[in-house]
Amino acid sequence: MSFKWICIYISSIAILFPMIVGIIKINYFTKPLRTIYIAIIIALILEILSWVMPFLTGSNHWAFNVLNVFEFSLLAFFYYQLAENKRLKKWMLFITTFFTLFFLSFYILHLEVLNRYNSLVNSLICLLLTIFSLGYFYQLLLYPKTDKISEYPYFWITVAVLLNFSGNFFLTLFIEFMLFGTKDKSLSQLVIINYILLFVFRFFLGLGLLYSRTLNKLEKIVDF
Repeated sequence: MSFKWICIYISSIAILFPMIVGIIKINYFTKPLRTIYIAIIIALILEILSWVMPFLTGSNHWAFNVLNVFEFSLLAFFYYQLAENKRLKKWMLFITTFFTLFFLSFYILHLEVLNRYNSLVNSLICLLLTIFSLGYFYQLLLYPKTDKISEYPYFWITVAVLLNFSGNFFLTLFIEFMLFGTKDKSLSQLVIINYILLFVFRFFLGLGLLYSRTLNKLEKIVDF
């Protein structure tokens, strides 16, 4: 078995970590954590379909594309729930609604692109979620909630989002604009990086959910 397929299998199985942690810790979930867990459930369903559908249709790209849209809308809504500035919340809700409808409309009007990787949609999703995650880190600097940041669930979830989507944004740019004639040779290596990022994303999501029990105890304004 090649290293590429080992990475694919491990990243696929990794979805079980946040799923199992969520089942154990679900009684401690806040509304934002419930939003994250819904995203994890959808990811698990589409992960299963992505392994089954190639035997039926010959392609699983549609599952990846559908997952990206749902993932974007739920993660963006997660940051909307965490935002403290009312004017910012209105803008985030507008951006989330607008781009979710745009992505869905794009795929409905261009059904043929569902069966292949779409760099435009995925680049926009990655860019927007990178901006939202950086914005939340900035909010944590302005309004610290705890002095034990390493035990704060939202911190680890945001680390997961930032690493995965910023990494995939630059991967997409690299594939589209920098590989040129060497695309086939380098694509396999970039796929490996993509699945490593996916594993890291799912691991840190699980770690964030693991600390959900401490959230009420930690979440208070700290005087430094």
